[in-house]
Amino acid sequence: MKISLGINELIYNPTFASKKIVGIIVTINNSYQKKLDQNLLSKIIFLTQLKLYQKQNYLHFYNFLNDYQVLPLNISSLQSQISLHLNEFTAIQKKIIFNNFALADLALNKKSSINFDILTIEEEKIIYFQKLAKKQISYSRFINKFGHLALNPYELAEKRFSEYKPTALLKIAKLTQNIKIKPKKSLKQYLNSKSINQFVALVGIRELAKFNALKNIQQIRNLLLKLARQKKINNIFKYSFNQILNF
Repeated sequence: MKISLGINELIYNPTFASKKIVGIIVTINNSYQKKLDQNLLSKIIFLTQLKLYQKQNYLHFYNFLNDYQVLPLNISSLQSQISLHLNEFTAIQKKIIFNNFALADLALNKKSSINFDILTIEEEKIIYFQKLAKKQISYSRFINKFGHLALNPYELAEKRFSEYKPTALLKIAKLTQNIKIKPKKSLKQYLNSKSINQFVALVGIRELAKFNALKNIQQIRNLLLKLARQKKINNIFKYSFNQILNF
């Protein structure tokens, strides 16, 4: 069992700063893959952990995500704040990739087609865009929910939706008008239902986890821009994180 990361899909043509994000994800993925490839005992232990997660432990991750908030940091150093948000992103990303291995294991043992009847975060975002285009919700309501996301969300140099002017965001919203989203249960409703397919549940949890991890990416971007203004750095994203943390 191997997980294909699809880095180009995750961050298209990453800047030097964003290669730090790529490096974190690759390192975590390789560490889990090593547990499968190292020796038989290591593989058995890791697969047992995956089975326990698939059976019940995924709910602990869901509960963590459901209550998740990015807390303000009372630290004066911008570089220290960046490091702490990077650590928080890494912690969530470890859980996301573990969840991906659990999904891959379930896929290997899948015996029939799956009725994917939950509304993912991505689909909810499209619905919000469509409502924004129809003026059924306000700009501020969209930003409150999805303002930390972006078109290339893991790229630190990519501006967040909260940085768009209302007219510019409306142009993006209008591009979604022909996308059809069928009525589905929310992840919370699905997990509270009597019949749960673990594969479907874990996909929904993965999308919620990515949604929350990206809140830290937004914080890191904001701090990098603030640092650039303070130090009068032109295009801070062209520097490595080692350079940035030593400015």
